[in-house]
Amino acid sequence: MNKKLKTLSEILLAGKSATEKEDYKNVISELIEFFKLYNNSGVIDSDFQNLLTHLIGSGFDKDLMNEITVDLFYSIGDNLLSSDGANQIIIHSYLNLFRDSEFLKRIYDDKNWEELILQLIIKSNFTFDKLFEQRVKQYKQKNLFRIIEGERTTDYSWGIVNNKITEYKKSLSVLLSENDEETFVAFLLDNSLDMILLDLACLTSGVVNIMIPANSVPQHIEFILNQTKAKYIFVDDEVQLSKIKSVKNNLVYLKKAILLKGSSVDDYVVHFEDFLKAGSDSSKSEITQKKISTDSLATIMYTSGTTGDPKGIMFSHLNIVYKRFCRAMAIPEIGESDRFLSYLPLYHTFGRWLEMTGSIFWAAEYIFMENPSIETMINNFRLVKPSVFISIPKKWMQLYEALTSKVDIEAEDDKKIKETVDQLTGGNLKWGLSAAGYLPAEIFQFFQRYGIELMSGFGMTEATGGITMTPPHKYKPDSLGKALPGIEIKVADDGELLIKGAYVMIGYFGENPDKTFVDGWLPTGDLMFMDEDGFIEIVDRKKEIYKNIKGETIAPQKIENLFR
Repeated sequence: MNKKLKTLSEILLAGKSATEKEDYKNVISELIEFFKLYNNSGVIDSDFQNLLTHLIGSGFDKDLMNEITVDLFYSIGDNLLSSDGANQIIIHSYLNLFRDSEFLKRIYDDKNWEELILQLIIKSNFTFDKLFEQRVKQYKQKNLFRIIEGERTTDYSWGIVNNKITEYKKSLSVLLSENDEETFVAFLLDNSLDMILLDLACLTSGVVNIMIPANSVPQHIEFILNQTKAKYIFVDDEVQLSKIKSVKNNLVYLKKAILLKGSSVDDYVVHFEDFLKAGSDSSKSEITQKKISTDSLATIMYTSGTTGDPKGIMFSHLNIVYKRFCRAMAIPEIGESDRFLSYLPLYHTFGRWLEMTGSIFWAAEYIFMENPSIETMINNFRLVKPSVFISIPKKWMQLYEALTSKVDIEAEDDKKIKETVDQLTGGNLKWGLSAAGYLPAEIFQFFQRYGIELMSGFGMTEATGGITMTPPHKYKPDSLGKALPGIEIKVADDGELLIKGAYVMIGYFGENPDKTFVDGWLPTGDLMFMDEDGFIEIVDRKKEIYKNIKGETIAPQKIENLFR
């Protein structure tokens, strides 16, 4: 390593806070020169690796991404893709730099990045566990999760969360060591910190977990457990356990139910405290870490089965990780300073992927809403001052009604209305998304007028969540937006929307993909109209279901059958 490069690496290792302000520009200029040098030479060596590694989290990384040209950074990525010398660490560091908010704003409409990032993820095997490990190293002291209890809050930093996940992994290893063959682990849980920690323990260790909607009826739970042959299920409380008990004799493969809250005398039930104690008491120090690749099955999420048996939607690590990069490209302004106030179920796609893993990707803060009542929601807004809120239409309607009950929006001036909006939402709410149902255009436009960029979106579990979204500051009334980065959409001859992309599911569990996909395209079951700008509007449902204002899936045929 030459002397100049060694000095620069030492500066980065010490961090921006240890450098005189007048030297900042010189450091960035030297960094860009070295980036140009490596790009022109095409030689990717340990010196370049050290430079990138020390750059991340130094404080100079953001300055660099503000100054480096888009063409140069793209060219470096292209070289990393084609170079045999580019190891995983170098590419992972490059991907970490790419997510910078200011840089993403500069490339907002540049589609070339989508394929480059996809191929770099695949080449470097950038799985979810690698992404999580990367964030822990960079943000160990920063807060990740917050629990609200009345007027009190409890914070959990990245470091604390990582330690807890390690404990849960060890307990999982002990539990699963009883089996000679691999098995899936099912979840029948409501939102809680323990649910997230268990989920992250599975996602980062290679244990495939099965998300069962908490409102599932016993017959659907029976179907799911028998179809997947899951031997273990984590159950939230005695109410959920009663569902298992009612079909226990029909559960061919289930060995144990781990009960998070409450108690039971049944011999197949393990209390959560005992599950954790088994891990801490074990003499086995090593955690079972399965080999994970981007095409590995990561998890299965089951739908509610409104028109028949539930369907298990299979996701790979590529689905999960690539979606996070694409969502970041769609909303470049969101980043590590943001706070999500979250109540959407973690067994549903928006709650799990956009809010939970989104917070992890952005290194943002995920705050558990105490409960979804409008009174509690407003109290929580005031207490924690979130910047992002994602919801079904009902909550936006309730918030609008709460606002209009406090201020006459027809008579008062904008200043007074804005003050009322800030009072009810905490004064920091900048971003909103309404999906899974219809919200009138005037509600979108009201919040947009008073500083909350409320966007409309359309998605489905099979697409790891979102498919389309109205771009920030480009709202079209009654539109569901245009395709998100990383996914293709088209309207078939019969009007049905078809989708294709690297974050569309692997397929349905137990179903031949050839029956699911048509020439690589997944039919959505929704009839759409697409305008000349690529924005879509829903025309009708090809399938006999719809979603109401609460985001609930309704099957008209079942209602009709009641009256026959």
